[in-house]
This record gives sequence, C-alpha cells and structure tokens, in this order.
Amino acid sequence: MNDEELLLKKRLVELSARSAARGVYESTDFLSLSGQSILHSLERNGEVSPAALYGGTEHAERVIAVFGSESDCGYEYIPEISFLSVVPLSEKFGEELTHRDVLGALMSLGIRRDLTGDIYTAEKHAFIIVVDLIASFIADNLVSVKHTDVMCSVIDALPDNIGVHTRAECFISTSERLDCILSAVYNISRSAAKELFDRKSVYVNGSLRENASCAVKEGEVISVRGKGKFIYHGAVGETKKGRLKISVGVFE
Repeated sequence: MNDEELLLKKRLVELSARSAARGVYESTDFLSLSGQSILHSLERNGEVSPAALYGGTEHAERVIAVFGSESDCGYEYIPEISFLSVVPLSEKFGEELTHRDVLGALMSLGIRRDLTGDIYTAEKHAFIIVVDLIASFIADNLVSVKHTDVMCSVIDALPDNIGVHTRAECFISTSERLDCILSAVYNISRSAAKELFDRKSVYVNGSLRENASCAVKEGEVISVRGKGKFIYHGAVGETKKGRLKISVGVFE
C-alpha cells in the first residue's frame, strides 16, 4: 500500500471503532473503487464493522461508507449528500458537456475529488452528487464549464431519466472465468485481459481482483478502469461448439 492508502486504512479503522464506542454513525467522504476495495478487505479481516454504502443512485461508482446501524445508534441514518443541476445559461449556444469537462470545472474551484460522487451528463446538462458541506459553495461558484456559461443549483433529487442505466448484451465466452468474461465483453485477447489484472484495474463488487481465473457469479458487478463496468447475468446457453452464451448488463 502507498501512503495515501495506508492513511485511508487507518481512517476507516478509526471511524469504525469510534462508531462502536460512542453508538453514533460515522461516515467517510466519497470512496473511489480502490478505497472501497480497502474497506472490503478490512471487513473481511474483521478489522472494521460492516459498513453501509451510499452513492445517491443504485450502483453508483463512488460511495460514502457509513459505520453504525439503527439498532446500535437508536435512529435512522440519512445520507448527507446533495444533488446539483448544471444547465447552460443559453441552451442554444451551450456545448455538449462531458464527465471530464464537469470534473475539470469542479477541480478548478479547488474542490477535493473525495467530496464529489458520481457525475452524470445528458447532452448540454449535467448532474453532480456531492457532500452537503460543499453544495451551496459549488452552486454559487460554478459559473462555467469548458466554454459554456452555466447556472448551477441544488435540486431535491435526480430526474427519473438520470442515473445508472444498463444495456443488455450477449457475448460468447470459453468459460465463466473472469479473464474469459473480460476478453469476451471487451473484445480483447486473453493476454490483454491478463494485463488488466497486472495493472490492478479489475474490481468485482468494489473489491480489487488479482486472480484472473476466479469464476464470475450472477449479479456481480465488474468494473475495469478505463473500460467501464457491467453486471454479469450468467450463462444463457451454449453454441454448437460448446462455448458459453453469456448475458451482461453494460452500464451506460
């Protein structure tokens, strides 16, 4: 582990212990996939109590980990997150916004990445999930994204059509080994799939996987840095040559 990962590990252990000792909820800022993998490793080893994860949408990639439960704390936890809407001041002259454009605009305001969750774009509009603490600041100060003047405001919830959606697709795979599944879904060779593991780019349900030969189970969410993520729905048949027909839901 590098210094940043060691600090996060120490922080997670401290939050879990403090929650148990005081009977109150303790939460992190938004965790990346690598941060979630560290959390899950600590949970498996019994170094922290199980944490609930909140990202604002189902299958959010960036999430807040919360230690504590209603039975232990005596009250229900309400995630301290806000939703922001970003729209061009002039729809006619606004540019199509990308995730990178919006993230760059946030970073230019001096916002730490761990204070922001997932970012969704829809043509000229964008929606951002953030911790409550900085929502008003961003709403007041985010006035341009790329070359487009924008208005940013806090909203009660994301629109129904915004969030995580999947596209059903089928592929042919030699087996349900993780490297074979990645090779099929991303149309790459087995050796190229192995390189993804060597680069520590493959996560299953938020946990880093370094074993290319492990079997993939139905319902597991596979994330690959630089390539996206998908839900594995399982084998749905076989070809005449005995290869598997697999079904996945590709996140859009």
